[in-house]
Amino acid sequence: MTQSHELEPAYVLHTRHYRDTSLLVDLFTLHHGKIATVARGARNQKSTAKNLLQPFAPLLVSWVGKHELTTLRQVEPSGIPFYLKDTSLYTGLYLNELLLRLSSHFETCPVLFELYQKTLMKLKDENFSVSYLREFERQLLIQLGYGLHFSNEVDSGHAIELDGFYYFTYEVGFIRVSQLELSRESTRKKFSGKAILAIHQGDFSDESLLSEIKELMRVVFAHLLGNKPLKSRELLVQYKKLLA
Repeated sequence: MTQSHELEPAYVLHTRHYRDTSLLVDLFTLHHGKIATVARGARNQKSTAKNLLQPFAPLLVSWVGKHELTTLRQVEPSGIPFYLKDTSLYTGLYLNELLLRLSSHFETCPVLFELYQKTLMKLKDENFSVSYLREFERQLLIQLGYGLHFSNEVDSGHAIELDGFYYFTYEVGFIRVSQLELSRESTRKKFSGKAILAIHQGDFSDESLLSEIKELMRVVFAHLLGNKPLKSRELLVQYKKLLA
């Protein structure tokens, strides 16, 4: 039996052409997580859906189907779009790409949906703080169940200490660096207990730690994303080169 869904809040993560007149649309919805849907005829000249199916615009959508690829039935605006520009635009695309690549279809996550919406709201602000981005990344790891622990060493179970330094690999977790290893030259990256515990506590108020936290998060997501680079990051690099 075909399953039908009522209108519910959603955002477009990605669109691409499908056949002659349609679009394949990846949506992030409040109650059903990520869904892939076909917007039939959305590229027709008379269609209003194409203009609505844009990133960062709050929508109400309904669809039909219970398999991985559904069919879009209805789309309506549900508020004023978040008009992002410059670095904020590429940051928004980064959020979309993380959700697109790391979440599973129909993986319900209302906490992450609300945080995504709040982060877009913050991105409109010219005084946007990267702490909001780090919190989104942290919650994404928690809410999607990636099972990383920023509070304990994996091998010993000992609590991460503020004055300690740690090696990190995704498969193993955090391992304390000995005093002897600290005194030696090494190309292996060490992370401070302060930065690790800041992630654990969701406290990004210490600006002196933000660069280190960013690097640690990049290591974590590099493992999750695999060898395929983030397009949003490549676009941001190109944009910064143009400004240089």
